[in-house]
Amino acid sequence: MEMMNYQSINAGYQEEGLPQYQEDEGPDAPPSYNSIFGESGEDKVSFVRKVIIILMETIILTVSVVLLLSIPITMIVIGAIKLDDCPVEKFIPKWLLITGCFCLPHNLHYLGRQLYNKTNNQDGKNAIKNTLKWILYLFFFAWFIAGSVWVFRTCSDVSYTEGSEHYCDPLVFAFSFWTLMIASLCLGMGCIYYYWPLSLVLRRRAADS
Repeated sequence: MEMMNYQSINAGYQEEGLPQYQEDEGPDAPPSYNSIFGESGEDKVSFVRKVIIILMETIILTVSVVLLLSIPITMIVIGAIKLDDCPVEKFIPKWLLITGCFCLPHNLHYLGRQLYNKTNNQDGKNAIKNTLKWILYLFFFAWFIAGSVWVFRTCSDVSYTEGSEHYCDPLVFAFSFWTLMIASLCLGMGCIYYYWPLSLVLRRRAADS
């Protein structure tokens, strides 16, 4: 009985023929080999391009994470250890310490929020959170101005000789100075990046009117 069923099924397949994979172009057709793996030449170029993009994104992400975490931690350590080692301007090590204490949790929250938004496909827009964020940014900007005043006004008077009334620990002063210089450069580049296109649009509208 089983042999007869097998022979009848086999005979039916021979009469109807097996379905042709390439001829099935309906909506329920399975994907072709080329649609999955692409053409040989173009697929290799596309694959290499995707690998390079992934590597670049990984490198940029790694560098960003290292900078966002290592710089505030370094500021906290230097400011705490050298808190009383800058008589020429006692607020410089305090500026380092307070800046690091504020930047470290802010950067951790930023990295966590970016990861959460990317994982859940959210844009992270929230009116209350954005308001608090801008208040915090205003504080950072005011604190940045204060640090710039404390550091740059002592550049001509600072001494690295211990016992001098104008003494400041070289590590404290150098780290504060270059942190402010790099931050000023990044702030200037950010302003150019965001407001230069806006100025071009305003000029074009003024010319058209």
